[in-house]
Order: sequence, then structure tokens, then C-alpha cells
Amino acid sequence: MHLDHINISAPAALIEQEKQFLCELFSLHDGFRPTLASDGYWLYHQDSAVVHLVVSDVHVAHETPGYLDHVAFKLQGLKAFVEKLQAMNIEFQSKTQPQLAITQIFLFSPAGIRLELVFRNETL
Repeated sequence: MHLDHINISAPAALIEQEKQFLCELFSLHDGFRPTLASDGYWLYHQDSAVVHLVVSDVHVAHETPGYLDHVAFKLQGLKAFVEKLQAMNIEFQSKTQPQLAITQIFLFSPAGIRLELVFRNETL
């Protein structure tokens, strides 16, 4: 397992600032982003989209600075993993993105951290 990407969801003006800052600081570049329900950008390092920026008026700043929405991990073995989640009575949502050939599993950690599990070329 390894980290797939980070997602930052914030108001439009802040997303533009984040994009400029991250591209400049880490030499990332704006690249392909599939058609999704909200506006935003995918920032790439070489050929990997490592930062997803999403325009959102729902997300607000916390008492401590930050707009981190979720952490994603790329895994293998979707069906076995779903069975494990069910055996542990962990609630989750699944979503497929046909343009990317992935299945996503979303769940929350005990601390309330939203986690995304990405399974490439695997479906339920």
C-alpha cells in the first residue's frame, strides 16, 4: 500500500491560491481531470496526479489551519478488502470511475479522518 494522492477542498479563491503555490513550490503541473460533479484541478508530478483540488463552499477552515479532506491509498484485492470491512462492521461507500478504470471505497477512521481506497482495474 502507498499514498495515492491528497485532496484539498476549499472555496474557489483559496483553491486558485493553492494551485499556484503547490505548482510553484513542488514543480507540479495542471493535468487531466475526469468529468466530476465539482470544479477543480488535478496537479501532477511527472505522470501521477498527486494533489486533487476541489472547489467547495461546504468545506470551511477549522480552528487550526487546514483544508485536508481525505487521504487516499492505492491497494489491490478489492473483493477481499470489502469482505474484511464487512466482517469488521465498518460502514463504507463504493464508487466507480469508468474513465479511470478504478473503484473507490470511502470510509472514516475512528478519529473521523476520511479515507479513500483506490483499486485499479477491479470492480465489485
